Amino acid sequence: MKEPGLTMADLQPNLVTVAIPAYNAAATLDETLLSVRRQRYSNLEILVVDDGSTDTTASVAQRHADADARVKLFRQSNAGVSAARNKALCCANGALFATVDADDVWHPDKIERQVGSMLGGSGEIVLCYTWFAYIDERGLVLSTAEPSEEGNVIARMCRGNLIGNGSSPVMLTRVLRAVGGWDLSLGGGNEDYKLFFLLAERGNFSVVRSHLLGYRQGRENRSSKARRMLASYDQVLAEIQPRYPEYAGEFSAGRSELIAYLFDKAVLNMKWGAAAYLLREAWAQSRADARAMLLTAPLIASRIVLPLSVRAFLRARSPSERLKACSFSQIGLK
Repeated sequence: MKEPGLTMADLQPNLVTVAIPAYNAAATLDETLLSVRRQRYSNLEILVVDDGSTDTTASVAQRHADADARVKLFRQSNAGVSAARNKALCCANGALFATVDADDVWHPDKIERQVGSMLGGSGEIVLCYTWFAYIDERGLVLSTAEPSEEGNVIARMCRGNLIGNGSSPVMLTRVLRAVGGWDLSLGGGNEDYKLFFLLAERGNFSVVRSHLLGYRQGRENRSSKARRMLASYDQVLAEIQPRYPEYAGEFSAGRSELIAYLFDKAVLNMKWGAAAYLLREAWAQSRADARAMLLTAPLIASRIVLPLSVRAFLRARSPSERLKACSFSQIGLK
């Protein structure tokens, strides 16, 4: 990772650099930036990287930069989210580095609690992540996720991406640079997975057990890229798996879980070619897993006509779970 004019000694120990890659994100960037600027931990530099947007993303970011000296806008030709993150990483002054996608939102306590976790942990913590809530386009909570493994997480990472998304972690900048940042050769959606695995090889992870991130969901077309996503996952495994032959079962299980996840998305988005491809991949790896996917297909298909928020309500098993179907800002998370 080339560092323009910066050395490791130049990194400011109490400063957190926040990278916001943004591509045609004018509709959501304002809310994302407000959630970052309103963090109780205020020692931040906020680097928005406009990745070749054709809408008003840059003007939204500039408005925030004019109002808050911590916000800086960078612009580049469209090169993808990982290239935008690497741009911010090259320019970072903070010893800690966080990323947030331009449609996600942070709870005001997020960075403060993660910094506290990293400073208060035993051994060197290279990454701290949090629980998160899936939210819809209106910010309504659909469901929650509570990954909780910490310490040495290599065995768990052999099964797939523990962190769950790129808007959750706070990481050590010098270690991010040491491993080269996000691998642009992948290009299929598994750059985070590879990076987090490389960080797990360098030190411990910690977790803040509160839902401090709103991770926005929608009827996406990512399933149309299922072949590329699975191919990039296999590319990561080809590099990493030979180092951990004792975890062959975990690697296999993780690949099966990814195929099932992509199949769910393909059916939900009515991408039947992608669904058929994934079913063939599942059959080649495990006929039992392929049969299980077929059995769940009608349930997946039944969700097509229902809005995300309605599906979340119907899926809830108790009144307390139904209370989650409220605005992320109203949860009152502790």
